[in-house]
Amino acid sequence: MPRQKRRNIYPDNYLEVTYQANNLDAVKSAISAELSKEYEISTDTYDLDNISNCTVIDASAGVDGKEMPWRLQTVYLIPAGDGTVVATAHYSIEAAEGFGHLFGYMANTIIVNRN
Repeated sequence: MPRQKRRNIYPDNYLEVTYQANNLDAVKSAISAELSKEYEISTDTYDLDNISNCTVIDASAGVDGKEMPWRLQTVYLIPAGDGTVVATAHYSIEAAEGFGHLFGYMANTIIVNRN
């Protein structure tokens, strides 16, 4: 039997953590604009265990009451000096209860070293 090539694709459920060299308001505006094309979004501010004033963007409903999207996203925006740490939880609707909660717990453990 021939060996199958591994496809280079993202898994269905994953947490992506990046850094953007823009302030929180600029990053929030850009991400909200992009997500609003496909999702009805809500934004709130939370205190995580190690970080106060984390902005959370929830993208879990279809835009204009359309069908719920297959992939849901929760974006945690964490101020980090002059930039912003962006932790995005990507998960399928079927995994929302499990992975959605797990990614929330993981985001709660993030520590930003501001040296």
